[in-house]
Amino acid sequence: MSIDVDTTLAPPAESALVWGANAAADIVFADALDAYLALHSSTTRAVQRDDLVHLVFVSHGAVTLSTAGGSNTIETGQVVILPPDLQFALSGGSAARGTVVAVPVDILRRSATTSAAVHTCLSAHDALWLAPADTVATARAFDTLRTATRVIARASDLAVYSALYAVLDDVARAMQALPGGTTDAGDAAERVATLFVSLIEQHYRSQQPLTAYCDLLGVTERALRRATHRVHGQTPLQMIHARTVVEAKRLLRFTHVSVADIGAALGFDDPAYFNRFFKKAVGDSPRAWRIWRNSL
Repeated sequence: MSIDVDTTLAPPAESALVWGANAAADIVFADALDAYLALHSSTTRAVQRDDLVHLVFVSHGAVTLSTAGGSNTIETGQVVILPPDLQFALSGGSAARGTVVAVPVDILRRSATTSAAVHTCLSAHDALWLAPADTVATARAFDTLRTATRVIARASDLAVYSALYAVLDDVARAMQALPGGTTDAGDAAERVATLFVSLIEQHYRSQQPLTAYCDLLGVTERALRRATHRVHGQTPLQMIHARTVVEAKRLLRFTHVSVADIGAALGFDDPAYFNRFFKKAVGDSPRAWRIWRNSL
């Protein structure tokens, strides 16, 4: 099969969600398989991206995967991981259902929460074919991720992050079941604690309750406390408060914004409560700390 290579082709922009400030590296795409096939039905150009890992899950029907090594059929219930730099094209009938996901390589490389099994896809030279044991659960995980990427809301990036790791955990289990696959399911405490740090970084300004973080992580408060204590030696609230204090100090030191406005910017509706919070953590009131720090 002769195919042209398109190094810029990606799923449609309406399903993209930006993670953080670096849009080039932090976009996760998740599209319905039939929509993806319809979008590319008029072209035989292959996708080739050195910055993305693609995952294809077929929940119904079948699709054809074409690479330089030939063409193979992805059957119902199968997941195929397409490593970076691999040229590939998907084709199939309108009856095919499933999900196509594109995950930035940078997210997998920098994340200690990803099982070692999933990291192997970064160095693979060909497609990895998986057959998850519970296809219903796998379909649910991919559907949740696809839905989350289309949510335009303040907390949608948290939902995408949580849904993505549910998919990666499912994929990791399937990879461990392969002959010669790793038996290391990853350190669950490290996975939870590292993801928790990422969520704090995105939402420390809004003073989210701990229960909201637990809901997004899919763990109990007790499990979260165990994880953060084991990995960081702190409670979840200590970690959240520490990040808030760092930002409060930065604003007090390097801006002329009023103490009340700084508190409001960090999610404190009551200026007096912000003053008490800061003084308990630092030992001085925000105003006294600002005067002292600026005098140095």
